[in-house]
Amino acid sequence: MSIRRLLTVIPTFLCLFAIVTQAGTIPGSMPRETLVYSKSLDRIGINEGVEVIRRKVDLDGGLGGMTLDAVCVYAMVGYDILSWLTVFGTFGGSEAEIRGAGVTLTDFDDAGLKWSIGVNANLWHYKVKEPDFIAGRLSLRAVTEFSRYSADDTGRDIHWNELSLAFPFSHEMFADYGPHRPENMFSLAFYLGPGLSILDGSAGLPIGKYDFDEKESLAVVAGIEFYLARNFSIGCHGQYADDGRIAGVIQYHF
Repeated sequence: MSIRRLLTVIPTFLCLFAIVTQAGTIPGSMPRETLVYSKSLDRIGINEGVEVIRRKVDLDGGLGGMTLDAVCVYAMVGYDILSWLTVFGTFGGSEAEIRGAGVTLTDFDDAGLKWSIGVNANLWHYKVKEPDFIAGRLSLRAVTEFSRYSADDTGRDIHWNELSLAFPFSHEMFADYGPHRPENMFSLAFYLGPGLSILDGSAGLPIGKYDFDEKESLAVVAGIEFYLARNFSIGCHGQYADDGRIAGVIQYHF
C-alpha cells in the first residue's frame, strides 16, 4: 500500500467507524445509558501527521555512506498521566528508499508499519511579562521516543529503529481576541533545542542484505505551532542531524 493511499485510508477508516457505529446493525431502540460515564476527556490528546525523513547512514560490508529517504503518515494518541507528564504512541505507515551517489539503489514503495512510544515532560516554565510584544511563557521540555519503521519491495524489505531525545526551549506568545475567558485566548509557540537521534536497521539491496546505522547522532530540533483555539493547533517541526526530517501536524487535546 502506498503512502498516498494511507493518507486517505486513515481518515476514511475513522469516518467509516463512526458511520458503522450508527448503522442498521445496531438496534435503533438501544438503551441510552452506558456501563461507564466519563465526565471529562481532558487528559487525552490526538493528532495526525505527515513526516519526511532524510538521513545519511553508513552501511556495513564496505558500502560506506548512503542516504535513507522515507515518507511516513501516522496518528498519535497521548495521555497525561500527570499534569506535566504525557505518554504517547503513534501508528501509521512508511515508504523508504536507499540512495547512493545520487542513484536510487532500492525503492521500498510498498508501505510498511510505522509505530512509536514516547514520553513528553514539561520540566520548567517562566512567565515573560515585559516587553509586551514578546510577553508569554518560556518553558523547557524533555521528549524521548522509540520509533520503528518498515517498508517492502519485491522480494526485499527495509526496517529500522530510532531512539530520539530532545530538550527544546519553547516560547509561547498569547493573544486575546475577546472577553477574558480561556477559550478566547490564542497563541503562537515556537521552540528550539539540542537533540540526539540514534538509528539502526537493515535493508535488502539488489546486491544483498546490509545493516546500517546513523552517520551523525547529535541533532538540533525546532518547530512552530499556531493554536486556532485553546486545544486545537496546527504546526510544523523538524530535526537536523547532518540531514534531517520535517513533519506537519494537526493536533487536538480534549
